[in-house]
Amino acid sequence: MAIFARLILSAALLVAPASVALAQDYPTKPIRFINGASPEIVPRIFAKIFTDVLHQPVVVESIPGAGGKLAAETAAKARPDGYTLFNAIATFMIYEAQHKTGGDLSRDYVPVAMMSYTPFVLIVSPNLAVASVKDLIALAKSKPGQLNYGANYGSFPHIAFELFKRMAKIDVVHIAYKRSDEAVPAILSGQTQAAFTPYVSVAGISKGGKVRTLAVTTAERSRTIPEIPTVSESGLSGYDLLGWNGFVAPLGTPPAIVNKINGVVREALKKPEVIKQLAAVGQDPGSDFSPEQFRDFLKVETAKWTKLVNDSGFKAN
Repeated sequence: MAIFARLILSAALLVAPASVALAQDYPTKPIRFINGASPEIVPRIFAKIFTDVLHQPVVVESIPGAGGKLAAETAAKARPDGYTLFNAIATFMIYEAQHKTGGDLSRDYVPVAMMSYTPFVLIVSPNLAVASVKDLIALAKSKPGQLNYGANYGSFPHIAFELFKRMAKIDVVHIAYKRSDEAVPAILSGQTQAAFTPYVSVAGISKGGKVRTLAVTTAERSRTIPEIPTVSESGLSGYDLLGWNGFVAPLGTPPAIVNKINGVVREALKKPEVIKQLAAVGQDPGSDFSPEQFRDFLKVETAKWTKLVNDSGFKAN
């Protein structure tokens, strides 16, 4: 037994220097960012950063469908050498929770780094006589079943509004759409009266008065739009949902390479020009997470979204 333990220790000592040397040489060829159920905005910002810092081109490849599942599977099957990274978002967790496939970002991938947070906001039609979350809740209670909201089934905005309804104890009718980008036009055309949506999708029309932005979904105010209150502080205490973008890699990716990539992201997030770029597309800079801290974050998020999906009774669609 002692001999076996010494052999394992010796092998580990041989592998460690090799891993460090590999990271020092990395990268020696183009890197691929795989993107699933989200716009390419954030991966493209970091593709430019990686190219500038690591002196290798980066290809952003979007593989839509199945809530990011197809993209995630493609990334998981890639060589674990640091040349393939998956842009993970909460939508993947929502899909997994609905379809019960057992996929887990914290277990089935190597968490690498948090890139950004995506402020989601509650918007209403300017024709609706409400100026705050409290007003909307009061109006909904006075007109049960008469107000409606739009969202594609089983999406972040759908779950966000169902949680809002449950916590506020109101009856607002869900109008289902096939795509997430249909919810805002539905408000503009008068088909629906409210929705949750990423702020970047309504920044221009919100400032122009075509929709009224009431609150952000996160527990704390967004760094990008600090003037907009949170749902929690403006009428529904305890409400907290978070959008985010983070890199994960295939299992087996060497820790030294993971740490190198993590360092590139964390250093970038300290730079005012990067923070400005993210803010321009409606993103808050990500947390200064180590790979281990990002893994812990993913575990918490997985548990939260699984519970939300189960409590809401969403089925695979």
